[in-house]
Amino acid sequence: MNTVSDNTIYDAIIVGAGLGGLSSALHLQKAGLRVALLEQQQRVGGLCGTHWHEGREYVIACNDFGTAMPKWLSNVGVDLSFGRYSTRICYGKRYFSLPPDLHSILQLLPHAADLWRYIRGQKAAERDNYQKYPTLALLVDNSVRNPMVADLLKIPAYLMGVSPKQLRLDALKHEFEFGYGYSQPTAPHGGPQALADAMADKIREQGSIMLDTRFIGAVTADDGLKHIQTNRGDMRCRHLISAIADEADYPENFARGLPLSMFWLAVDKSFHYPSSIHTCIHYPPNISDWFDSLEAGVLPAEFGFHVFKSQLDSATDCFTMNLYFYLPHGEATPKAEILKQAEQYLFSNLERMLPGISAAIRERHFVSPDLFTAIHGMSSRVLPVITPAGYPKPDNYHAASDTYRAGASYYPPGDHASAAMLSGRIVAEKILSSATTL
Repeated sequence: MNTVSDNTIYDAIIVGAGLGGLSSALHLQKAGLRVALLEQQQRVGGLCGTHWHEGREYVIACNDFGTAMPKWLSNVGVDLSFGRYSTRICYGKRYFSLPPDLHSILQLLPHAADLWRYIRGQKAAERDNYQKYPTLALLVDNSVRNPMVADLLKIPAYLMGVSPKQLRLDALKHEFEFGYGYSQPTAPHGGPQALADAMADKIREQGSIMLDTRFIGAVTADDGLKHIQTNRGDMRCRHLISAIADEADYPENFARGLPLSMFWLAVDKSFHYPSSIHTCIHYPPNISDWFDSLEAGVLPAEFGFHVFKSQLDSATDCFTMNLYFYLPHGEATPKAEILKQAEQYLFSNLERMLPGISAAIRERHFVSPDLFTAIHGMSSRVLPVITPAGYPKPDNYHAASDTYRAGASYYPPGDHASAAMLSGRIVAEKILSSATTL
């Protein structure tokens, strides 16, 4: 096996080539620093990527990006084409769109008083530091009278894989505070792996990316340099950045979000998926009730799920789709009867949501949370740790180990791709402000 050892002293070595690590590398490299990025997998991107199964390419996890992503990539010299789409929410026999279209606005107009009370409640909650209304459900249930409007306002909890009674209210403020732009869905042409690969190509213009390279440990030598041990040899650097998800900074008694289960679907190209829509959400009424059932380990009679068409270039007779849903707590490898009930419910409602798709599905492959981890070495939880309002994300610098930390596990708030990108930029800014760069 070839070694990575050489006489180069890097300004920074980054462990983990997810979006946080890629972002750190790009910002440091733009400032003229010498960087090396280590990744134990054979591809970059982490959860932002694709996976091949039986000759077809499927999205792994990240698929929908806010409006900040194209702008932030452009700022570091990565030019990638994005499309803007909408999300369709199927609520009973009604359809709503995000961003709201005229049809959605007209349906919500009679409930303007409810929406105004909710907005005022958000502002009041922020002023009192979320003491009275720490969670989304508490505010909605105390300010909104119409059940449909209440359910629609609770949809961020579903998307994060937690009950509305658990989703911290200040998380909604962070979306606007940091300008992530997730109210307008965007997706890169070519899919998420194209996004990660474009970032990697830019890094390779001046820096190094070493795939299939496992980080073993680091020691600070007498020369003040960090000596990085890997399975392919030793390296030296001034700064070490860990871009690996780690929940060790959170109390063990904090709850975890439900992991996503999924079906990979291969759909005949003759089926027309609406070109203006990225995600279709089946969203039955009373989310607080049916999500609480899932948290309690019970499969409810009705539950939400969502599906999207992959933005991938495919020369085959099919395009691929992912169908995401949450199984009851404790069913990371579901019992056969639970999976059978869920599957029957999912595909009967998928047909109602997208008429004609049942006849067009050529393949479907179930991926449980346990199987997802076995395949990718990562969790399918959208929200790894459920924290109370006001609880901070771990800092980007760990003094005890003299290690910088990037990715969605660390500051700033947000458990998604844009937060990981911003975290990488923040780490780079901290290093650039230090006095120990080469």
